[in-house]
Formats: sequence, C-alpha cells, structure tokens
Amino acid sequence: MRKFPRLRKAVWPVSIAVAASVALIASASSYAQEETMPTVVSLTFDDGVKNHLTEAAPLLNARGMKGTFYVNSGRVGAAGFLSQDDLEALVAQGHEIGGHTTDHVDLPTLVTDDQKREICDDRVNLIQRGFQVKSLAYPYGDADGTTQAVAAKCGYNSARTVGGIVSPNTCATCPKSEKMPAQNAFMTRASDSIKDTTTLAELKSYVTNAEQDGGGWVQLVLHHVCANVCGGTYTISPTLFGQFLDWLNARKGSGTVVRTVDEVVGGNAQPGVNGPKLPTQPGNLVVNPSLEAVGAVSTPSCFQKGGFGTNSVVWSRVTGGHTGSYAQQVQVTSYTSGDRKLITHQAEAACAPEVTPGRTYRAQVWHKGSWGPTTSVRMVLYYKDAEGAWKYWRTGPVRADGQTWSMAELVSPAVPAGATALSFGLALTGLGTVITDDYHLAEVGGAA
Repeated sequence: MRKFPRLRKAVWPVSIAVAASVALIASASSYAQEETMPTVVSLTFDDGVKNHLTEAAPLLNARGMKGTFYVNSGRVGAAGFLSQDDLEALVAQGHEIGGHTTDHVDLPTLVTDDQKREICDDRVNLIQRGFQVKSLAYPYGDADGTTQAVAAKCGYNSARTVGGIVSPNTCATCPKSEKMPAQNAFMTRASDSIKDTTTLAELKSYVTNAEQDGGGWVQLVLHHVCANVCGGTYTISPTLFGQFLDWLNARKGSGTVVRTVDEVVGGNAQPGVNGPKLPTQPGNLVVNPSLEAVGAVSTPSCFQKGGFGTNSVVWSRVTGGHTGSYAQQVQVTSYTSGDRKLITHQAEAACAPEVTPGRTYRAQVWHKGSWGPTTSVRMVLYYKDAEGAWKYWRTGPVRADGQTWSMAELVSPAVPAGATALSFGLALTGLGTVITDDYHLAEVGGAA
C-alpha cells in the first residue's frame, strides 16, 4: 500500500489579516504586469470525477492546454472518482490539482471549526498525497466572509466562486471578466457552471466578452465531460468541448491564452495547516464517535453515507443523541432492493480506524427507530486490504426496533493478513427509520 509522506504542518497564522493576505497574493499574480496576454482563460473542473482523466485531460493534452482540477480528498479512490494514480497522471501531464473541501460541503452552513476542518484538512490530505495545492474552489460556489478568511488561513493563494461575470443567461450587469490581479483573491469570479444545455456560442461569448472589454481573466467552471449526459445537468459532451478548445486554440494569435489558476495568481506554496482536531474518546479507534462534528450536509465528519440497490432515502442530522447533542437518521421511504447505511469513512485515511492483522476487534453502535418485520437492521463490517481496496467482511445479527436506545455489537474474526483498517456501521434493508449514535471500535482485550 502506498505511504504518503507527512509534511511539516503550520499552526494557524492568526496574526495575518485576511486583507493583507489578499493584497500579498494578488500582487504576486504572474500576469499582474503582463500586457501581451490581455485575455487569459482558465479551464477548471470541479469534483475530481473519473472522466476528468479519461475524457477532459486527453482533449486538453492534444492541444497543449493545461487545466485546474479541483478535488475532494475524501472521495479520492471512491467509485467514479479519481484515484491516487489518476491524480499523479494528471500532474505528470502538467495539470494543476486544487482543493474542493474534504466532503463537498456547502461551507457557510457549517460552524467555523467545521469549515476549518473541511478546507484545511482537505488541503493537508492532498499535500500528504504528494501534490502542491495552492487554489481552492468553493463547493456550489458558496462562501461568506468567514469562509474566505478560513481559506486564507489554510494556506491557499486563491479561492474561486461560481458566477460573477457576464453570463449568457444571467447577470447581464456583471463585469465581463475577473481582473488580474483579482479584486478579491479569495472570491475570484468565474462563469456559471457549464451545463448540458450550454451551446458553443455561449462558451465562446465568455471569451469574446472579455476580449472586447480590453481583456481579463475568464475562469470556466466545468464538471463532467462525457457523452450521454453522464453527469446529469452539469455535463459537457467531449465533442462540444473539443470544438470549443479548437476555437480557443486558434485565438492564440490575437493574445488570448489558456493558463492554470496557479499560473494566473502566482505566489509561493504555503505549508499545510491542520484544522481543529476532531473529537476522540480514550480507547475508541473511531474519530468523531458521537457524530458531533459535521462535514457534508447531514453527514458527520469522518463518516460517509453508503448503500446500493433501488430505494429512496432521506438523511437527517437530528438532535437528541444518545450522548452529546446530535445523532444521524436514515429513513428509507420506498424500497425494491439494496440497503442504506452510515459507516465510518473509507476514502479519508485519517478517519479509517487502523488495525493490526491477526487481532480481533469489537464494533458497537447505539441505535433506535421504527421498521417493520420485513425490514432488517444489521451491523456491517469492512476491511481495507494491502492494495488499499475496501472489502465487505461480516454482517451481524438482525436488530429489533424500538424507541429507546440499544447497542448493536459485532466482534470480528482475526483481521486478515495485510489488512490495515476497518469500517463499520448499521445497514437498513427495507422500509423504515433508524437513528444511530456513539460508534465505538476497540481491540478485543484492549483498553475499554
């Protein structure tokens, strides 16, 4: 299994005012004094999905263009998302890797400490994977003053929103491009998200608007690049994207060029800065065991929503936990097949409890809820093998429903040779509602 080097971690630079950080970074812009490149286009890709490597990058590479790919570190290696090897391949091709928070969360909905964990820890995770990370894209383009201050203190040189420049269908009064240096390096303006309804003419208009206005910086916000609208609304077909890149490439003669976000903003790479530590309990290998810290919407930090099959589900963060203030509720409202579950995070290495091969472990979850006789609720257990792949391992006995808290428990067999971590939770198979809290994992015979 690949080991990622641990780099020097900085403390919170609280003595540096955000306004000073903005001014410092803006003054470092590679194009602040550049008069020969009046219009600069940055092709940016959000969410770190697999087709960024298989579809977008080859189209860029064929034309000598480089993009900026914003990645959620908590999704690296998950199904449909870029793996460590994929990210290394993008960097080897000359593309930039940026941060996009650990869990793709709407940042202003979180308290400040949770915002710090999402932004800072995401950047630290990517740095520890071997990448230089200087640019951030806010999920959903959403950020307030607190978010911008956190982004600066986490060591980023810039952060991008969505929208803010003249778009074909919105904001006719917006500026036609971002300035160089940006007016606010931690809220740089961009296009609206490119969608499956966006036309070639609309793509071109972002560039020609800037050209006709004396130049500037145009960041285009893309998500999926694939045929058959594989990414839903936020998809551009490879054919249309290739046509646009050909048109854009032909404009080099008039001074319009493509550059990564880092090439535009400039500035030195800052050390990684850890966010506040997540809650832990003595003798418990689970991080944030009482689900008090929150990451993605309705999902506790260091946990992930899981499931498969055909069913409809509603996730909720509810008050009145077994201990602490919060618990997690999963409600399956229609059911044909599969299950739904909250489990300890698998993709984020810092959240997956490390274990020792040959030893046994006891997993526990407190729960309550209501489900019928045709529905089952059971503990599920996974392990991470020597190659870094997660494998289903064991299922516990069926649990009875009830409106008072009770504890489910599953003792593992001996951990297989080469296994490095465990993940567990409660799976709801069928119609019903389960509320869970207080996850606990400890070696059998270890500290209680």
